[in-house]
Amino acid sequence: MKDRVIFCELEERHLPSLMKLYEQFGSPVDTDYDYAENFRKSLEQGIKYFGAVDGETVISTCYIAIIRDLTHGGKPIAFIENVITDEKYRRQGLARIVMQTAIDYAKKCNCNKVCLLSYSYRKEAHQFYESLGFDGDVKRGFVIKF
Repeated sequence: MKDRVIFCELEERHLPSLMKLYEQFGSPVDTDYDYAENFRKSLEQGIKYFGAVDGETVISTCYIAIIRDLTHGGKPIAFIENVITDEKYRRQGLARIVMQTAIDYAKKCNCNKVCLLSYSYRKEAHQFYESLGFDGDVKRGFVIKF
């Protein structure tokens, strides 16, 4: 399977497939919302979407946001979000490559650290993140949902 997969920075042409993958989060697609415009705006803000693509189908992805900081000598910090692999493609190492691509990008941007949030009940995902070098005991994340 991996021999057909391309790992790349996602572009607007990948958006329909990306949104289909995001439906596996349990979040329905809003047909009245302009996802393409939001995607373009996120790119303008410096967000990068990385993914594994089989043909034209995004099968694993995450995005990374680099944020300037005034501490640690002005080094930016990175946030990774929306880590997901299609249910049919899990346990093949795809997310590891996608995540490592994002982590390498953060290093290239001279980031002080990379952060991510994960639902507390996702113990298996936590083991995966720890295998990539993340430490779930360094800080504690807090969220306000609207």
